[in-house]
Amino acid sequence: MKFTVLMPVHEAIDFDIFKKSVNSVINNSLLPSEFLIIVDGNISLQKRIFLLKAKKENNFINIVFKNKLGLVKILNYGLKIAKYKLIARADADDINHKNRFFEQVNFFKKNKVDILGSNINENIKGKKFIKKVPKNPSLLHFSFFNPINHMTIMFKRDKIKKLGSYPDIKYKEDYSLWFLAKIRGYFIANLDIPLVNSRVDSMTMKRRKNIQAICSEFSLYFFLIKKKKFLIFILSFSLLFRIFFLILPNSVYLFLLTRINRFRVL
Repeated sequence: MKFTVLMPVHEAIDFDIFKKSVNSVINNSLLPSEFLIIVDGNISLQKRIFLLKAKKENNFINIVFKNKLGLVKILNYGLKIAKYKLIARADADDINHKNRFFEQVNFFKKNKVDILGSNINENIKGKKFIKKVPKNPSLLHFSFFNPINHMTIMFKRDKIKKLGSYPDIKYKEDYSLWFLAKIRGYFIANLDIPLVNSRVDSMTMKRRKNIQAICSEFSLYFFLIKKKKFLIFILSFSLLFRIFFLILPNSVYLFLLTRINRFRVL
């Protein structure tokens, strides 16, 4: 099965982490048919030289430079120009496991599935955890938290485009898309193994806990209510639950974060 790895890139990413992330795709046990890297705005000369060198050495790499568009527009543009119908999302600051694409493509070959994720290894301020997600997430799972680790996703492009692609909801573009897919009856699954290494640091906390994040919760709520009005009760309760979580003191938030669906790795 031919597939495209879609990776958005922006300047704020640390170069060393970015380099490891790109190399984790290039050195995977199953190489993508296309590695589509879309650069969102200006990036450093160091990153640019690294990318052009990688492209020269690997003929499956396709690099597109765009003016600053923002994540949602970059992702939806990537869906339009990707060469293949099976898409794997990769983040430029996360490290893919050696067998990630082999495991996922193999699952697609053997099962009826539209969207496939997995568990992740997560480094939270120096402590290592495995963040587990349900193998077959239900509508109830989606109503209270995002049961999909977005950096692990592989999906059928045509199915996603039928949903209108990524909604323009800051911080919630992934969550809203998967939630909508679940409402529409798509087959969604997670592999019960970690396939990506991720990390939570002070910058992650700032992105997750701010006024914009709370506004995004309301945007998500109205977006979903518009799609399915009969979910208003459970979505209203879910909205209050997640906003309460966001306004907790950082120490309490971090304490709960490390105990919800996460298992400490000794």
